[in-house]
Amino acid sequence: MRQIQQPPVKEPVYPVYHNQPLRLTNEEIANPRSVLQDFFWYYGLTDIRQDLKAILNDALQIGDADAATHVHLHDNLEKLIEAAWLIHNHTDREAKSEMQSAINSPLQKIIRFLVETIAPERIFLLSENPFDLLIILSDHADKPYSFYETIIEMSCMNTVVHCSLHKSSEFNRQLTAGHTFYTIACTPEHLVYENGKTVFPVTPAGKREVLYRQAVERFAPGLSPCRPVP
Repeated sequence: MRQIQQPPVKEPVYPVYHNQPLRLTNEEIANPRSVLQDFFWYYGLTDIRQDLKAILNDALQIGDADAATHVHLHDNLEKLIEAAWLIHNHTDREAKSEMQSAINSPLQKIIRFLVETIAPERIFLLSENPFDLLIILSDHADKPYSFYETIIEMSCMNTVVHCSLHKSSEFNRQLTAGHTFYTIACTPEHLVYENGKTVFPVTPAGKREVLYRQAVERFAPGLSPCRPVP
């Protein structure tokens, strides 16, 4: 007897964005801990257990409900929530302590002072010992550079800080042109402040690596080891 071969079952193909958070806002994606804080402010463990049990009971009252799947999902959701509750409560105090330490660090005090006084568009931290800041000013900043230099000196608070000032349009032009220094130095990893009002071009990491190697190859032959003065 000839058997009829069933066609293979095709797995559904979902868009790429289905593997990304769909309900979270941009702010929540950047700070997912805030979602835990909001959730456990609204729900206690007893509350969420009762609500999950009610959902499970309602689902199982349907005649053709997939009971095993619902029970399995219910139990794993409860475990997930309990794990999130532990993370939220056990690390919350430590996170607050670390955040407070960062806020009170000399660098953050300097950045806050600069933001309040000269309203930069971006600040990049190029090195930490000593602090070397590259500051992007708005094109509407019409004070002489000596004014901003005085403000920066006031912000240092007995801390050694090196700064360079750059206007927004010139900075944007150099990035667009692929200037080696700006492209390598002004990366997201070095960004410590931005006001979010201006969009600058972003150079892919691969291109930055190429520019860095080219710069090394260009300048290395001209550098010779230092010899002691006789």
